Amino acid sequence: MIEIVHGDTSKTPMGMGTYGSRSLAVGGSAMVRATEKIIAKAKKIAAHLMEASEAMSS
Repeated sequence: MIEIVHGDTSKTPMGMGTYGSRSLAVGGSAMVRATEKIIAKAKKIAAHLMEASEAMSS
């Protein structure tokens, strides 16, 4: 029989943190992709507002 207890400080008072390097390996990649999408969208908007080619706004 296995019982999983998560986040109960009365039963497990000492944690080991988030292991930041592992968090960054997963979350960092998602952040990079999301940022690339935001930049691409911003370039389209800026090109439209400036009445310029999207290729010129890089």
